[in-house]
Amino acid sequence: MARDDVLEPIRTRAYRLWEQAGRPEGGDVEFWERARQEIEAEEAAAATHPSPSGPLPATKDPKA
Repeated sequence: MARDDVLEPIRTRAYRLWEQAGRPEGGDVEFWERARQEIEAEEAAAATHPSPSGPLPATKDPKA
């Protein structure tokens, strides 16, 4: 994975968090770290509980 592929989601999330906080002066490191932690937690949760890929298996019709 390229460095920008890792950093861009963090950058975007940190900016959104900063805007939601009212664009305060400073705090860039805190917003960056919070964004990084949130994204890592989401990735860990997705790895632990992957969503099913593809269609669900067919079930038998109880009337058949």
